[in-house]
Amino acid sequence: MKEVKIVDLRPGLVKGVNVELPETRSIYRETYFEWEASNNIAEYAESAISGGILRAWKHTPNFEVTETHKDKETFYFIKGTAIMLFVDYANGKPDMKTVQVVRI
Repeated sequence: MKEVKIVDLRPGLVKGVNVELPETRSIYRETYFEWEASNNIAEYAESAISGGILRAWKHTPNFEVTETHKDKETFYFIKGTAIMLFVDYANGKPDMKTVQVVRI
């Protein structure tokens, strides 16, 4: 097992990952609603895009499988703390020298 230091996610930390923190956005308010727009814009290669809600339970992170996608992905973290693994691929396999684990 390889141990990796977990670091807080911030803009510019992970190559190819755009990060927008809540305090960097402006909020538009009216009497009965507020709108907090995202400045992260992604142009997807696919035209069929789905969304969903992922709920996770607290446990010690143990990454055994990685996945890769040709298209972009968008994640919105609403509450709690998340741990994500990022790794580059070389010759169809994870390049373990590039592993980054971030706290969100």
